[in-house]
Amino acid sequence: MDRLTERTGNQVAYIGKHTKMPGLDSAGSMKVAAQRECMERLADYEDTGFTPEQIKQILLQSSTK
Repeated sequence: MDRLTERTGNQVAYIGKHTKMPGLDSAGSMKVAAQRECMERLADYEDTGFTPEQIKQILLQSSTK
């Protein structure tokens, strides 16, 4: 799954498929399609039931095999 965000220092920008630039409109609000994509992807993640720490542990275990 491709990332929806990019971290730059202490800021996070939306870089998903619904925009060529960070997902903000001229007023500085996130575009509706970008919001929908973020919410759907967050729900997909939450549906796994795993915490971020558990995901990191799974990834560490799989990379050492």
